[in-house]
Amino acid sequence: MKHKTKDQLLKEIYRLNAKIAELEKSESERKLVDPILPIEKEFSESLLETANTIILTLDKNAGITLFNKFAEKLTGYKKDEVLGKNWFDLFIPKRNGLVIPDVFKDVLKEMPEVSSHENPLLCKNGSERMISWENTVLKDKNGQISGILSIGLDITERKQAEEELSMKESQYRGIFEASMDTLLIFDLNGVLTEVNTAACEMYGYSYEEMIGLTGKEIVHPDYQYLFKEFIEKATAEKIFSGESVDIRKDGSCLLIEVKGIAFEYKGKPHLLTIIRDISKRKQAEEELKKHRDHLEEMVEERTRELEEKNKKLDDAMKVFVGRELTISDLQKKISALQGK
Repeated sequence: MKHKTKDQLLKEIYRLNAKIAELEKSESERKLVDPILPIEKEFSESLLETANTIILTLDKNAGITLFNKFAEKLTGYKKDEVLGKNWFDLFIPKRNGLVIPDVFKDVLKEMPEVSSHENPLLCKNGSERMISWENTVLKDKNGQISGILSIGLDITERKQAEEELSMKESQYRGIFEASMDTLLIFDLNGVLTEVNTAACEMYGYSYEEMIGLTGKEIVHPDYQYLFKEFIEKATAEKIFSGESVDIRKDGSCLLIEVKGIAFEYKGKPHLLTIIRDISKRKQAEEELKKHRDHLEEMVEERTRELEEKNKKLDDAMKVFVGRELTISDLQKKISALQGK
C-alpha cells in the first residue's frame, strides 16, 4: 500500500466503500449478494483501519459517517465520539469554518468528483495539524450526491520545514542583498543562477538580464582559461581565488579580484563568487609605483651629483695640499741658505 499513489488509494477506497454500502442493505437483499462480498468487506475494512492516512466520509450535512483508526490516533477522538457529529463543528478551527457548515450542501453540489485542498485540523487537545486532503464525491444508486470521501495526509512537519526553509532563505537573501561585495552564483556549467544588486550595478545589467548569462559572456576572452580553472579548482578544492578581467554590458573592461567557494544551492553543486573591482586599486598601485620610481630616479641623480662634487672637492684638496707641501719645502731651503 505504501507504493500506491494517493489517486490509486482514493479509487480503491471509493470502490471498497461502495461495496460496504452495498453490504449494508437489508437482510433480504444481502442474501442475494455474491458470497465473495463478505470477504471483500473484511478486506476493505482492514484497508481502512490499517491505512497510514485519515480516511473519513461525510454525509450531505457534513455529518461524520466513517472515521478510521489513524484518524482516531491523530485527533485524539474515538470513533464513537464523532460518528454522526458535524465535521466542521468538531475539527475545523473557528477562524476557518465560520460559514462553511451553512453552505456545505451547495459546495458539495459544485464540487468536482475529485478534488484536493489543505487546511488545519483541530485535535481534541486543542492542538492543530495541517492536512492535505484528496476528496471524492459519493453518489447513491440513483446517481444523487450522498456525501464525500476524504483521504487526509498529515503534512504538519513538512509544512513547518518548508516555513523554516522559507524563513532561512529570506534571511540569507537579506544578507546576500545587503553585502557591499558583488556576489555571483554559477552552476558547474558556468551559468549564472543568482546575483545580488551590487552585481547588477557593477556589470550594468538588470537582474533579469544577468540571470542565465554564462562565463563566456562576462569574462574577457583572454581570461576564459582562468574561469575554467576556477570551476575546476572549486569542484576539487572547494575554495579558489585569483584576479581576472570581466566585461560590463557596455563593453568596458573590469579588472577584478575573485574569491569563491563551492557549495550546494537548491540541491545542486554551485559556485559562490565574491567579486571586487580592483581597477582603482591597481591604478593607485601603478601611480604609487611611478611615484616610487620617480623618487628612486631623483635619489640616484642626487647621488651622482654629490659624488661628482665630492670628486671635485677631493681634487681641489689634493692641489691645495700639494701647494702647501711645495711652500714648506721652499721655506726650508731658504732657511738653510741663510744659515739658520
